Amino acid sequence: MPRIALVAGLSVVLAGCVDAEIGDPFDDSDAAVGVTDSGPFADRAPGAPDARITDATPSTDAPPCVEGNVNVVDPDTGTCYMYFSTTVPWDVALGACGTVGADVHLAAITSADENAVVASILAGVNDVWLGGSDVMVEMTWAWVTGESMAGYANWRTGEPNDVGGEDCMIMELDNGGTWDDRGCGDLYGYICER
Repeated sequence: MPRIALVAGLSVVLAGCVDAEIGDPFDDSDAAVGVTDSGPFADRAPGAPDARITDATPSTDAPPCVEGNVNVVDPDTGTCYMYFSTTVPWDVALGACGTVGADVHLAAITSADENAVVASILAGVNDVWLGGSDVMVEMTWAWVTGESMAGYANWRTGEPNDVGGEDCMIMELDNGGTWDDRGCGDLYGYICER
């Protein structure tokens, strides 16, 4: 009778194998003809499946990127970006991203490629909150993740200018995806990142 085994995610049918000729890794009856299991199957009980053989469905640790009004996965990094169109103050956007999941936060853009991916998903949207602010130290901008802004910045010319106490960051999609500082109480949609 054919036997089916899952090996490295593939289904393989073992048919017509004579135990005495090649040994059957799933049956210890080989001992009757002088062949004993050694190697990866030797430590299991006769007839027991190998615990290392798993379901053929590959698993991923990352949940699907389905939240928000628009979402995209960066093909290079696997990072999920989610746009939420509800207009809220910056601190509400910060908290709302946290409710999506423990590892979700306002987007922290650390490269030109990442900036381009985020900007590409928002056709028809003008301004959105990002995860940058200078609330802790005036004119010392930091990402909510603690990542440095030293390596990459995309401020619009003349920004940040702190006019009227602007301490929170937006991306201006109607201005090529550049950044601007705005009052944290202003109302915009927001980009979350996981």
